[in-house]
Amino acid sequence: MHIVAARQGILWLRQGWGSFRRSPMAWLALVSLYWFLIALLNQVPYIGPVLATIFLPAFSVSFMSVAQAIEAGNVPTLSLLWSGFRQRPATLITLGGLYLLAMLASLGLSAFADGGVLFNWIVMSDPPAADAIRDGRLASALLIGGLTGTPILMAFWFSPVLAAWRGMGAAKSLFYSFFASLKNWRAFLTYGMGVMAVGMVMS
Repeated sequence: MHIVAARQGILWLRQGWGSFRRSPMAWLALVSLYWFLIALLNQVPYIGPVLATIFLPAFSVSFMSVAQAIEAGNVPTLSLLWSGFRQRPATLITLGGLYLLAMLASLGLSAFADGGVLFNWIVMSDPPAADAIRDGRLASALLIGGLTGTPILMAFWFSPVLAAWRGMGAAKSLFYSFFASLKNWRAFLTYGMGVMAVGMVMS
């Protein structure tokens, strides 16, 4: 398990920007196509959003393949968007299902604080009422969601690539992803601060 310095978080941002600069049109086309497909899926009642979430690990591997192709000096094609579905698809679909269940559990726990306001907002696209914001219920739910959602994200951050490229099973990839994220918390903290700084500048 590789442990990197805190400054690696900034390097990740620079590498991402460098990848985009080398092939901006390819990135824009692929990301736009991805969001178009997700929007189409979300139009299907009930099952559409479920599938969009379950397919997330496979698509994340696809975008890693795009980045890898650009890094190697190749021109990425639209077919790379499906590459994640050709690399251990059963394991990636399993990871997607586990991710869906874990996030639903996290939102379910947040309902103890706000009576399901946050859950309905994210899952049912039902915006919170003004009183839920004023009385702090939504803020409490967001805190619970953040505390329970963070370890979930840690477990799933590297797991799709570990499953697809290292041949790990779902459980093993989640285990290694969680502890790799934990041991590299300094780099992730720096990365997160960098993302927030970029967001503030762009806004």
